[in-house]
Amino acid sequence: MLGLTAERRIRVSALHVARGPAGLAVVDLDGEPLTVPRRADEAPAERFVEWHDTQVFKGGPTLAGRPGR
Repeated sequence: MLGLTAERRIRVSALHVARGPAGLAVVDLDGEPLTVPRRADEAPAERFVEWHDTQVFKGGPTLAGRPGR
């Protein structure tokens, strides 16, 4: 349901269905920048972000691509 773009922005799957306040809070995360950790070596490595995008993330386009967003 959640992923990152190459630009380190949060992606919310278009398959996500918001039910209630918590679900809507997740929707609001779509497109937001990832908070950078104090230590750069603790940030997710680009190769792992790419792996997650191709092997784990489901839903194709993010919510940002939906009409009304």
